[in-house]
Amino acid sequence: MAPPPLEHRHVENCRLLPDREVLAREVLKKGAVAAELGTLRGHFARTLLDAAEPSQLHVIDIDLQRLERELLAPELESGRVVAHEGDSVAVVSSFPDAHFDWIYIDADHSYAGVKRDIEVAKQKVKPEGMLVFNDYTVWSPLELQEYGVVHAVNELCRDDGWELRYFALQRFMYCDVAVARIPQVGAGEGPRP
Repeated sequence: MAPPPLEHRHVENCRLLPDREVLAREVLKKGAVAAELGTLRGHFARTLLDAAEPSQLHVIDIDLQRLERELLAPELESGRVVAHEGDSVAVVSSFPDAHFDWIYIDADHSYAGVKRDIEVAKQKVKPEGMLVFNDYTVWSPLELQEYGVVHAVNELCRDDGWELRYFALQRFMYCDVAVARIPQVGAGEGPRP
């Protein structure tokens, strides 16, 4: 199924970045309480720690047996990284609403899986927080399968008032997008930048 198109308002504040490491280093809030849904071996969790410098990073995966704990050993020991094994929706649901400054989503790439992650993540991220989606593509050329990330993210923007703020390239076009709520102009507020 074709993803729904975005409107100008969903992309007018979007900035193109060369890769996701730049996104982590230059965009994601430093000192944040953050989560990575789908950590696999922990390699990008290591990048997030070094580049984004969160005060606490919750790494969540359905199976932590693949996690290379030595990559994160000092942070796991200190509690700066907390590893959670289980379904991403179930784990993230256990946190209070508006708990996270940003959530990096790289778990189930099916449309249904991404939709499930979005529904809980948008409640658990702070109003000014960001959701970052890995593999914003409709097709995986390496796995030869359809991905539902674009469809689910575009629906979030269209139906819930979110916008793409950053689009980070990747050489096989497994790009990342960072989305945030479209600021609402209310009483006492000026126009959007």
